Amino acid sequence: MSMLDRQIEAYQGEERALLEKYAGKAVIFAEEKMQGVFDDPGVATYEALKKLKPGEFLIRVVGDDVLPAKFFLRVG
Repeated sequence: MSMLDRQIEAYQGEERALLEKYAGKAVIFAEEKMQGVFDDPGVATYEALKKLKPGEFLIRVVGDDVLPAKFFLRVG
Protein backbone atom coordinates (compact mmCIF):
# COMPACT_ATOMS: atom_id res chain seq x y z
CA MET A 1 0.00 0.00 0.00
CA SER A 2 1.41 3.38 -1.00
CA MET A 3 1.83 6.30 1.38
CA LEU A 4 -1.03 8.14 -0.34
CA ASP A 5 -3.28 5.09 -0.07
CA ARG A 6 -2.62 5.03 3.68
CA GLN A 7 -3.66 8.69 3.93
CA ILE A 8 -6.87 7.96 2.01
CA GLU A 9 -7.62 5.06 4.33
CA ALA A 10 -6.98 7.24 7.41
CA TYR A 11 -9.31 9.95 6.05
CA GLN A 12 -12.04 7.41 5.32
CA GLY A 13 -11.73 6.03 8.86
CA GLU A 14 -12.43 9.48 10.30
CA GLU A 15 -14.81 10.79 7.65
CA ARG A 16 -18.01 10.54 9.71
CA ALA A 17 -16.53 12.55 12.61
CA LEU A 18 -14.99 15.05 10.17
CA LEU A 19 -18.37 15.61 8.51
CA GLU A 20 -19.88 16.64 11.84
CA LYS A 21 -17.16 19.16 12.63
CA TYR A 22 -15.49 20.23 9.37
CA ALA A 23 -18.03 19.86 6.53
CA GLY A 24 -16.93 21.96 3.56
CA LYS A 25 -13.43 22.56 4.95
CA ALA A 26 -10.20 21.33 3.36
CA VAL A 27 -8.26 18.91 5.55
CA ILE A 28 -4.69 17.69 5.23
CA PHE A 29 -3.86 14.10 6.16
CA ALA A 30 -0.24 13.00 6.55
CA GLU A 31 1.37 10.32 8.68
CA GLU A 32 -2.09 8.69 8.81
CA LYS A 33 -3.66 11.53 10.84
CA MET A 34 -5.18 14.94 10.25
CA GLN A 35 -2.52 17.66 10.12
CA GLY A 36 -4.61 20.77 9.44
CA VAL A 37 -7.97 22.31 8.53
CA PHE A 38 -8.41 25.18 6.07
CA ASP A 39 -11.26 27.12 4.48
CA ASP A 40 -9.64 26.92 1.05
CA PRO A 41 -8.07 23.86 -0.64
CA GLY A 42 -5.50 26.09 -2.36
CA VAL A 43 -4.27 27.41 0.97
CA ALA A 44 -4.21 23.85 2.32
CA THR A 45 -2.06 22.78 -0.62
CA TYR A 46 0.32 25.71 -0.18
CA GLU A 47 0.72 24.99 3.55
CA ALA A 48 1.17 21.24 3.00
CA LEU A 49 3.89 21.78 0.39
CA LYS A 50 5.85 23.98 2.81
CA LYS A 51 6.33 20.96 5.10
CA LEU A 52 5.66 17.81 3.06
CA LYS A 53 6.62 16.26 -0.26
CA PRO A 54 4.05 15.49 -2.98
CA GLY A 55 2.67 12.00 -2.45
CA GLU A 56 3.14 12.16 1.32
CA PHE A 57 -0.16 13.88 2.03
CA LEU A 58 -3.82 13.96 1.09
CA ILE A 59 -6.02 17.06 0.88
CA ARG A 60 -9.77 16.54 0.84
CA VAL A 61 -12.74 18.85 1.12
CA VAL A 62 -14.82 17.17 3.81
CA GLY A 63 -18.13 16.01 2.38
CA ASP A 64 -16.97 16.19 -1.24
CA ASP A 65 -17.84 12.82 -2.77
CA VAL A 66 -15.26 13.10 -5.55
CA LEU A 67 -12.55 10.48 -5.23
CA PRO A 68 -9.09 11.93 -4.59
CA ALA A 69 -6.78 12.21 -7.56
CA LYS A 70 -3.35 10.65 -7.40
CA PHE A 71 -0.46 12.69 -8.74
CA PHE A 72 2.96 11.31 -9.42
CA LEU A 73 6.03 13.45 -9.98
CA ARG A 74 8.82 12.31 -12.25
CA VAL A 75 12.13 14.05 -11.76
CA GLY A 76 15.07 13.62 -14.05
